[in-house]
Amino acid sequence: LTSTFHYKVDGKELLPPLDGSDPIALRVEPEEQGPKHVARSYANTKLAQIWHSRSIQAPNCKSVCACPTWAATGIAGEEGRDFLGNYGFPIANCGPGITSA
Repeated sequence: LTSTFHYKVDGKELLPPLDGSDPIALRVEPEEQGPKHVARSYANTKLAQIWHSRSIQAPNCKSVCACPTWAATGIAGEEGRDFLGNYGFPIANCGPGITSA
């Protein structure tokens, strides 16, 4: 289960170009990202999680992609940190998967 927000993107920004450069979603220079990068970045992360989970499945390995509602990360910036800290799932000692703290 994951956020259905991944339907906002088609995956093109996650795929590497034929020239071997970084995918658009991975680029850090604003002029390389395109005008909708910020609006589409969250949806790209959700789709990337689903694709990654599917890619590592094997006969003796099941992968589950879970995004439980709100997590107490820094994704909302400093102005949202207190709110998510109070109402989101805690991220302390949750492993390497939480990276937006």
